[in-house]
Amino acid sequence: MQRVNRKQARLLAKIGYNEPCHYFYDTVYPDRIMYADGSYHYNDRGYWADKRYKSYSAPYIAEVLEWIREEKGLFGIVDFQYNISSLGYDWLINWLKTPKWERSKNYYDTYKEAESALLNELINIIINNP
Repeated sequence: MQRVNRKQARLLAKIGYNEPCHYFYDTVYPDRIMYADGSYHYNDRGYWADKRYKSYSAPYIAEVLEWIREEKGLFGIVDFQYNISSLGYDWLINWLKTPKWERSKNYYDTYKEAESALLNELINIIINNP
């Protein structure tokens, strides 16, 4: 399982993601994910962070996809594609209250790449359709 990257973490906070998480990004160590130990506290934004610094929750992408499905009504999946010329992954998004589907225009070499691209697209949809 992979965690969200720093940019995704910032955008998730912007769209209202505030689920508890022991891992986070902060402004002190911008190149790594931090783990909350005894010196960190559950803050008013709903995730673990040192109160002295700005921080962003760093959940697993799968956790965020579940949250987006339940809170925003968008269902996203990564799909394996096989055809004569290539193997790879893409993603599909369904607006749960409508019959609307969208499929990735790109193929990805790994599941992790496709999953991260799916999350980026879901975040863009939510930001552009409040």
